[in-house]
Amino acid sequence: MPSAKSLNLPPIKENGQQSFLNYINNFRGFVILLVVSIHILLEWPTGSKTKLVFDIIFQDCTIMFVFMSGYLFQYLGHKFEYKSYLKKKLQNVIIPYFIISIPILVYRLYFKDVPGIVTTLYPNFENWSLGQQLIYYITRGAHMPQLWFIPVIAIYYLLAPVFITIDRNPKLYWVLLLLMAVSMYVQRGENLSDTPRTATYFASAYVFGMFMSRYKNQYLAFAKKTWVFITALTLAAFAACYYFEIIAGPWMYLQKMLCCGFFIYWFWKLDAHVPKIFATLASLSFGIYFLHYYYVLIVRKVGEKIVGGLIPGNILNWVISFSLVMILTTVTIIIIKKITGKNSRILIGC
Repeated sequence: MPSAKSLNLPPIKENGQQSFLNYINNFRGFVILLVVSIHILLEWPTGSKTKLVFDIIFQDCTIMFVFMSGYLFQYLGHKFEYKSYLKKKLQNVIIPYFIISIPILVYRLYFKDVPGIVTTLYPNFENWSLGQQLIYYITRGAHMPQLWFIPVIAIYYLLAPVFITIDRNPKLYWVLLLLMAVSMYVQRGENLSDTPRTATYFASAYVFGMFMSRYKNQYLAFAKKTWVFITALTLAAFAACYYFEIIAGPWMYLQKMLCCGFFIYWFWKLDAHVPKIFATLASLSFGIYFLHYYYVLIVRKVGEKIVGGLIPGNILNWVISFSLVMILTTVTIIIIKKITGKNSRILIGC
């Protein structure tokens, strides 16, 4: 087995706890940029090739976000204790989820502005009691597009003993092949707030992240020898999606799973050259995930006032919108952190 030293990996501490892997942190910072990118709201022309390229890059990028969650779960698994684990997740993820949800929930319930994806499934949703609507929003994350992730990851938190069992009995990682087949069969639905289906779909990405963390030394040794093949295969997957105009389904799933291995290698290979901004973004990633869509809506509303209608989809408008969302979100997080100090984690997750 290749050693950490032979691969230029960070050393293992004497107590068995692995030291921090900077390239993984940089990858996490990169992934949060992709997550924000897919939510930028513009009116693209029908048949736009730019929109197609953006969709191929950004669509289903949450696979990489879930992959990183699984990776970090295994990475920190040596100190796993279920009760303290759930307590920490409650404080750092679930409670911030409730707090961040308050403004949009008040808006949705008071103005009866029900998301289209909800009314498609439940045409009489407005006739539900406020309590029923509130429970549905909270348990499905349906009140804001990115928040579906929290009920899904909460299921994985509850299933942590199962994942730990897999990791401590490595032969059980063969289940990954079955989970991948299930993901391609179930496929990602348009309604990500269908929590059972979505949790089933992303389970393979989570376990794949665990697998890649457990065998990171072996993978990097393999990737050092086959990086040309890994790179060519990933780029070929992008090219195939572009040629056949694929932005969803099993092929998009496989493309994003390939990207996980591709980016792990290249962020490790280029670690010394990666801008420090990625590490900063990683440290703010949950806050960015929670808050960014508020600014997506604000930027869109202001933009529509300025242009007198829907914001035309083009590269310039996308760059402007994306930059404004990222800057405003990051500044907001920094201000909150300065005001609240270490209590910011329970407010915004970082």
